[in-house]
Amino acid sequence: MSSEITRDTVVAALSGVMEPDLGKDIVSLDLIAGIDISEDLIKLVQAAKDYPEIVAASSMSQVKIKLKKKWLVFKNTNPI
Repeated sequence: MSSEITRDTVVAALSGVMEPDLGKDIVSLDLIAGIDISEDLIKLVQAAKDYPEIVAASSMSQVKIKLKKKWLVFKNTNPI
C-alpha cells in the first residue's frame, strides 16, 4: 500500500465525510476546493500532531505566545 498523498487520495478520503443535514458526502456536493498537496505542507501537518501545544492551538480562535518580553498573538481563522 502506497503512503503517497496525491490530490486523488485526498479527494477519496474526503468522499467519506458526510454533510449531516443533506446526508451526502462533501465531495459529491462539490464542497471541496483548493486542495493543496504541497509536500512541505503535508510534512508540517503530519509532524504537528506530535506536539500537544499545536494540537490544542488548532482548536482555539487565537493563541498568545510570550517571546522574550513581547507577547505575540496568532489568530486562527479556521479552528477545528
